[in-house]
Amino acid sequence: MSMTKVEWNAVTIRDLEPASIREYVANNTGRLRGRVLDFGAGKPGTCWQPEPYRDLVPGEYFPFDLGDEFPAGSFDAVLMTQVIQYLPDPRETLGQLWSVLEDGGALVMTGPTNWAEVEVTDLWRFTRAGIRRLLETSGFCVLDLRQRAEVEIGGFVMSLGWGVVATKSRAKLEGGIP
Repeated sequence: MSMTKVEWNAVTIRDLEPASIREYVANNTGRLRGRVLDFGAGKPGTCWQPEPYRDLVPGEYFPFDLGDEFPAGSFDAVLMTQVIQYLPDPRETLGQLWSVLEDGGALVMTGPTNWAEVEVTDLWRFTRAGIRRLLETSGFCVLDLRQRAEVEIGGFVMSLGWGVVATKSRAKLEGGIP
């Protein structure tokens, strides 16, 4: 899996960002098997493209958005793309997702770093070190954490975002992580 790097032009970022997210999810479809919760899947009328990664999920697909009734049961995987920045309490939500994941279940997630605020509900930006710490203190074991894409503007290289794969950590199951 390689990171995309391009020279900036007028359409670069708007084209590169969704392509890099899709590429990251596509490279991790092997982890999206069994019962898969797409947390923040998007609804018609609330986002520009509802359920944009449904075709990349080979497992049983459960779309979810805030305000929906949470699907019953546990999940083998959770997909969460470009959602964490909108959550009022990301650690609380990650704890809830950890609790519905099967042992060894995978979380495939993306998020922005340097990106303009989108709307008033856009609350957070996380560095790779910050998202690692947040995931680990929420009980996840980080398997892969990388920059998804970057843009160069006049010699300055700007990260557009990161992708992460984490699993439900045995340490929290055994009481090792608060």
